[in-house]
Amino acid sequence: MDSNVEEVGKALFAAEMEIRYLKETVTALRDELDRNRISEHQRLQQALASVDDEKRQLQVTVAMLRDELDRTHINFRQETEKMELRHLQECRELRETIEVMRKKLEAVRKASA
Repeated sequence: MDSNVEEVGKALFAAEMEIRYLKETVTALRDELDRNRISEHQRLQQALASVDDEKRQLQVTVAMLRDELDRTHINFRQETEKMELRHLQECRELRETIEVMRKKLEAVRKASA
């Protein structure tokens, strides 16, 4: 009977040891799972922050390019207006020159006639 008690005691001790080992394993796995969740959450937050930063940089770049395009368009319009004014001035000067030359030509024709 002592041997049965001893065997039961050994089996009970082995079962308690296995239960303790399994509890430790469960705890270790839970801890690792929690660390993985935290790590995944941190990676996600970093990725979101990176995307937000890139989005902000792109918005700034778009705004700068729009401003540059607007300035270029305004400069183009101003240069076009200046060219049109120069053209009109040249045309007026040429008409005046033509008028002066016609008058001189008519005066030469009248003088020689």
